[in-house]
Amino acid sequence: MNRSTLMAGALCAVVLCTAAMGQSIRVGPFLQDASPTNIWIAWETTSGDDGTVYYGTNPRVLSQSATGLVIPSQGPHRIHHVELPDLEPDTAYWYQVETGTALSDVFYFRTPPLASKEQPFRFAVLSDTQGGPVSNMHTQVINDGIIDFITDNYGPDLARNLAFVLQPGDLVSTGTNYAQWKTQYFDEAQNLYQHVPVYPVAGNHEQDAEWYFRYFKLPENGTPGFIEHWWYKDHGNVRIIGLDTNGAYRVPEQLDWL
Repeated sequence: MNRSTLMAGALCAVVLCTAAMGQSIRVGPFLQDASPTNIWIAWETTSGDDGTVYYGTNPRVLSQSATGLVIPSQGPHRIHHVELPDLEPDTAYWYQVETGTALSDVFYFRTPPLASKEQPFRFAVLSDTQGGPVSNMHTQVINDGIIDFITDNYGPDLARNLAFVLQPGDLVSTGTNYAQWKTQYFDEAQNLYQHVPVYPVAGNHEQDAEWYFRYFKLPENGTPGFIEHWWYKDHGNVRIIGLDTNGAYRVPEQLDWL
């Protein structure tokens, strides 16, 4: 083996090592906690603490950017939460997320209108999406049910025609099982939640697990010490209330707050 062969082998090893250290998007992006002037975007990467969202009202010119929070996940994996502030109400925005070498496709959402506009809106509710005897039922409900129904009956602009989704409990079979959050929940719902925000409530299957609270960015307007166990969200002239009524949280503080 000559010197040039050794050098080529060393160079190849360096290139492979660099590629192995690159990031990829494991979960998301998905939308959270939207208001007429701001929204949160979340995603998970295989590594990398930097998370940036590029966004704008023109899908070809994402001229604004925002950075936010990084939350440790399993091993080197990282969960990113980024708030987009100072948005215009009732406006379509396109966005793309980036962490290191990982760059998502360009997606879009629409900010809610001001409550004073008193515009009608529709939303969807589904629960118990945990894995069951029909393994792809959650995917069918999302794609063939909600998405197809909205687009067939109200038009192709999903973000305009569906305001949000409520999901009261039992998102996965076992909340402490890290892998299930990807396979049973986010992968199956990605086509919807990249355009429309989702508001979940913890069920008994979530088992009060850390993954539920790391992935989701819910309104932080509940009782101090119980943040994200109960919350409210205003959309138009409607107030939505989420209550974690599992045994440990059937407490006077919840009733007092309610």
